Amino acid sequence: GDEGIRITDGGLVGIGVTDPDASLEILRNGTQLKLSNNDTDYASFTVAADGALAITTVDADATEADIVLNPDGNVGIGNMDDPGSLLDIRGPTGTGAASAGVLTLSTAEETVRVGTVDQIGRIDFQAPKETGGTDAILVGASIYAECEEDFSSSNNSTGLVFATGTTTAPIERMR
Repeated sequence: GDEGIRITDGGLVGIGVTDPDASLEILRNGTQLKLSNNDTDYASFTVAADGALAITTVDADATEADIVLNPDGNVGIGNMDDPGSLLDIRGPTGTGAASAGVLTLSTAEETVRVGTVDQIGRIDFQAPKETGGTDAILVGASIYAECEEDFSSSNNSTGLVFATGTTTAPIERMR
């Protein structure tokens, strides 16, 4: 007897809502959208009462991962309800024989050579663009990994470089 789906004259679809104001609007407590490959491999989208969006992925081993987008702009990656900063990444619990990386920076290059001074991961600390000045983004500091020799799986000699200076290319200060 209850109306479950409404399609308006304008082509808007509402599920659980009688007056949709978007192409598709879903109103429900709990998971609002679930995309499944099968019974055990899926992703779900849930909007909480405070407006936070949680994207959860689950696989056949019941391994679960979350991405949380809070209305305050904070983003959380890992199992968490309330990210504490603009980007809050929480790694796995426990320790094991294998290393458990929390953040990976890499290059899309297929071949990394020292002759071109390839960087294989980089963090830049940028200043805002100057008002009325140049459009260049000024990098105040950088930390990056740089190949010290021809790089391969058997030869992965890498230097960690710390560079500072408010230019588009900070100067190496320590390696």
